[in-house]
Amino acid sequence: WRLGNRQRAVTIGGSFALFSITSFAAAVLSFWGAIQWPVFVSPGFLCIIGAMGLELTRDIRRTADLAHDLNESKALLSESVEQLNLSADAANVGIWSRKVGKMVIQASPKWNEIFGFEPSHIVTRDEFRSRIHPDDLEMVVGHTTVMEKAGSDFEYEFRIVLPSGEVRWIASTGKVDLVSGKPFMLRGASV
Repeated sequence: WRLGNRQRAVTIGGSFALFSITSFAAAVLSFWGAIQWPVFVSPGFLCIIGAMGLELTRDIRRTADLAHDLNESKALLSESVEQLNLSADAANVGIWSRKVGKMVIQASPKWNEIFGFEPSHIVTRDEFRSRIHPDDLEMVVGHTTVMEKAGSDFEYEFRIVLPSGEVRWIASTGKVDLVSGKPFMLRGASV
């Protein structure tokens, strides 16, 4: 009742009340000899079972509806991700994200390609840093530290060194997602 599910409380509570009243009435009438009926509680107990069955059926139906809605949401989200990746690939932009304090960078195949990783490779922060030009490493680490602590948006340029030895300029821009006022996720795009 206090949790706001009054219908369930009334249904189950009402069935218990009905069970108690019918069982009491049957016992009294049987003892007074008004009815020739053995004293047992099963007829009243059936009311409780029926009420619980009704509530379980509603829960199952609601669960099925929620599962259907979840599957539709997943399909729409998957479609949105595919459209975003297609747009980013067409613009030659790599998209990435990383939770604050975590090592794994979730990156698009294009981002991996830009930084010289295999398209399906899961890149760690240390692997990313190993690609940064030695002269720019301190600046990039400093920007990242400020973003993780202050939660501010960012935009900077730096050089990377590919495994082939090629030096490439990268422009990276993005934002920091806050949860309860604290930085939670870094998201960005790099070209």
